[in-house]
Amino acid sequence: MPAVSAGIPRTDDFNGARQVGAGWYQVTASEGKRQSAATFFLRPELDRENLSVLTDYLALKIRIVNRQAVAFEAKDAAGMEILTQARREIVLCAGSFHSSKLLMLSGVGPRDELLRHGIDVVYKADEVGRNYQDHVDAPVTQRLVGVKGLHGADRGLAAPKHGIDYCGFRRGLLMSNLLPAGVCSDTAGNGRLHVQHNLAPLGLASAGPSSFWVHLVSICPTAIHLLLLR
Repeated sequence: MPAVSAGIPRTDDFNGARQVGAGWYQVTASEGKRQSAATFFLRPELDRENLSVLTDYLALKIRIVNRQAVAFEAKDAAGMEILTQARREIVLCAGSFHSSKLLMLSGVGPRDELLRHGIDVVYKADEVGRNYQDHVDAPVTQRLVGVKGLHGADRGLAAPKHGIDYCGFRRGLLMSNLLPAGVCSDTAGNGRLHVQHNLAPLGLASAGPSSFWVHLVSICPTAIHLLLLR
């Protein structure tokens, strides 16, 4: 691997204790089929007596009494509000944006921001909803000579062949995430991941695959944690 020969350590597990290094990316897959966390972990447990899965509900806020989360408020598909009481705890897993949104709607967040929207302050936490950073990237693309990338792989007879390979044999291009390998770099030497280089056998633009008409390979450096230079 060229990255290893350039002095970058090899890693077999980007999700392990140490992310820095070069290697093949892992995917959540089983028997040649990409899977979601719901398929792998939730669906096999749906028959458990202590598990209820509610869909088509909109979470509104967490009810907090004496600085303890005791219930959450939501709306069903018909717009009817419901209140679910917590027996032990509430685990908030609504993603980067909606977790912060729900906390702030519940009165947890920067005081000035909450008061500006007429929300009573339950707990002042200035960090909620702050410090988001864009993952700025700058693709570098090289034309391939003598070897082929993925240009034209979705056209003509190639397209149905990929479908047959995947549905019939669980093999081929549709098993790929199109970013097979990469490098995670600690550019400042402080033990923290700062830049991720994604390798793709096709031309990349900053917003996704490009419309180039030749076979290309791309390396896309992406800023994971922005360094403040003083």
